[in-house]
Amino acid sequence: MLAVLSAWALTICRKAPFYRPVAIVLTLLFCLDCLRGGIRFFVLQPARAAGRVPYVGYERLWFHVEQASLLAFAACSIGLAVMVFLRPRRVAMANGIIVSAWAVTTFVVATSYPELRQAPLELVYTWVTRASVVVQVGCAAYFFARKGMPLSPQRAALVMLAVDGAALIGPYFTAHPSADWASMRAPALLLWGLLSLLQGSNAWWWTRVQRRRDIY
Repeated sequence: MLAVLSAWALTICRKAPFYRPVAIVLTLLFCLDCLRGGIRFFVLQPARAAGRVPYVGYERLWFHVEQASLLAFAACSIGLAVMVFLRPRRVAMANGIIVSAWAVTTFVVATSYPELRQAPLELVYTWVTRASVVVQVGCAAYFFARKGMPLSPQRAALVMLAVDGAALIGPYFTAHPSADWASMRAPALLLWGLLSLLQGSNAWWWTRVQRRRDIY
């Protein structure tokens, strides 16, 4: 689904440059998801099956890369909200703060291993997701308080916010998110599907506009 979404977004931003933040973030999310999937399949799952937990050596290194990529999901969601909801002059400073917060959080989580794992680590991910939702809601509230008209980038960011909100209502609302992650799949797929439909309609619209320009 992320592959479809990023492809749609890249198609749209060729016709509508203002949609570029959505394309960048969705492409980053797709790349991060592929990275995490590869690390889990080729490194972490064989290590767990062999009983090499807590991880050491290169397996621990890859585990921390997987952690960093998971934390980057929240950073990307916040970054999209900042880029589409805030005024341009505040975006650069806000993105610097986001990257710094992601780097510090990743460093603290990595250096706290192996004490910080399993349930305590899941609690960290829960609070990171909560913080992400709060910041996104704040950015959206700021936008609508200025009576901004939500266009396609803002609507895409609102769907992203809904996905994170569904994670809080679903697995992150429970004591052990990893054991209850299946509760997130159905609402996430519905929301990603909604975003895909929105982007498909946007791609059709901008293609139609371009055809009219070519005719006239």
